[in-house]
Amino acid sequence: TSREGYYLPANENDESFVLDGSGTVSFSFENETILGSIQLVKTELGNDTNLLEGAKYGLYAKEDIIHPDGKTGIVYKKDELVQEGITDSKGEIQFANLILGNYYLKEISAPEGFEISDEETAIGLLTESFEEKNVTKNITVSDKRIPEIIIEQSTDAYEPPEFVETGDVISNQARNYVLLLLLSLLIGIMCVRKKKME
Repeated sequence: TSREGYYLPANENDESFVLDGSGTVSFSFENETILGSIQLVKTELGNDTNLLEGAKYGLYAKEDIIHPDGKTGIVYKKDELVQEGITDSKGEIQFANLILGNYYLKEISAPEGFEISDEETAIGLLTESFEEKNVTKNITVSDKRIPEIIIEQSTDAYEPPEFVETGDVISNQARNYVLLLLLSLLIGIMCVRKKKME
């Protein structure tokens, strides 16, 4: 058997020997650490065919990640940044050479024109088989497009409001006043003449 977290090759290092009590036979085997990888694909929410380039993601330890050799101890503490990457033209990032354990992904920055996601995506890199040399997880995540704001401009020609010249108002008022004064004077003269005639 193999220690937990190590790869056990299947029939790759079989050795045969006979012990007859007359000597010593020594041999050694080397186990390989089982490593994991995560393949992330970034798409537009509601349009899985639109692969998004330029999304930056961080991979964090969801718990203390402990090396399986029993000596090294904690490799990554809980919530520590393990790796980060930016999606390529195919919307992909690969996080590789990971010690088995529980991780989570979080978006650090979104592509231009898209809203950043505040969700944490948990991923468990675990195996119960010692015959798996690598554990791979594939995950697809999406971002929502920022709505475009369209400002409509009126095509109607601008017509400035009409203003009455102050001088015209004063001139009209003065003319009316003079006419009223002359009319009053005329009526006064006619009344005087009428009294004289009586």
